[in-house]
Amino acid sequence: ARRAADLCDELLAYSGQGEFTVRPVHLGEVVREMSHLLETAISKSCTLDIDIPDDLPLVRGDETQIRQVVLNLITNAAEAIGDGPGRIAVRAGARRCEPSELQSPWRREPLAAGRYVQLEVEDTGSGMDAETMRRIFDPFFTTKFTGRGLGLAATLGIMRAHDGVVHVESTPGEGTRFLLSFPALPDGTPRETPPAAPERATSEGRTVLVVDDEEMVRMAAEAMLEGDGYRVLEAANGESALATVRAGEPSVDCVLLDLVMPGIPGEQVLTELRATHPGLPVLVSSGYSRNRMPKELRDDPSVRFIKKPYDMDQLLDAVSEALREGRATR
Repeated sequence: ARRAADLCDELLAYSGQGEFTVRPVHLGEVVREMSHLLETAISKSCTLDIDIPDDLPLVRGDETQIRQVVLNLITNAAEAIGDGPGRIAVRAGARRCEPSELQSPWRREPLAAGRYVQLEVEDTGSGMDAETMRRIFDPFFTTKFTGRGLGLAATLGIMRAHDGVVHVESTPGEGTRFLLSFPALPDGTPRETPPAAPERATSEGRTVLVVDDEEMVRMAAEAMLEGDGYRVLEAANGESALATVRAGEPSVDCVLLDLVMPGIPGEQVLTELRATHPGLPVLVSSGYSRNRMPKELRDDPSVRFIKKPYDMDQLLDAVSEALREGRATR
């Protein structure tokens, strides 16, 4: 299930609809923290050299997505080298770039001049001819029998979402060089530390309405919530959900609402709930990002978001937070 979710995330990243948690990021730290994982992605006869200075400027990005980019490039380089001896070099630096240096066949929108943090991945593998290079970022294009053709496609989508650019140089038999350029943040930009997770709100006597057109999703959510002491009601569509809330017997304390459903979509259900039950905590659930919701709903403090697929801890933390925020806004 996790591998399937990762596959969907790569498709969403390519199409620019991925979920991003953006904060100041140090590219060097991200790569160094991954070094052990990267070494397991290459053969034992291949050498991985990482040369990244400590004084790189920060960039604004999503650490998870940037890790995916680095892993995709290392995996691609390892496959180009194969089982024989070879070398992969990962380097980084910062420099001022002019608009002419930021032009790329894979980026239509021009980028402004300025300081950029550049990450370079170079391998001594088989290299590519011009026709292969032209198609490397196409979804599902692969030169490997067992490949999915999504790694580099997702990499391009992630770079576009980060207002970055990708350059590729390759010669058959002589290896390949990928150069990624991220806009640098001004010097002195503070690092952000994620807040500690608050204690969960009590579940005793609380009723959660689970709204989803997929029976298996409702069953899984019900099992997780009931296991923590919640009372759970189910609705297979928007009409049933609205009727249950309006009936008020029993009173619903929180709604776990699927965003994409046949009939009345989750977005319309949410709009009607905001009109009739302002302050009722709603936890929107979707495989897409919360950006699919209208801005006025995204900005509503009583509306929270959880991305599918979620595990038990993620669901219970999200419901607890929704209940806490809902009480604060009532």
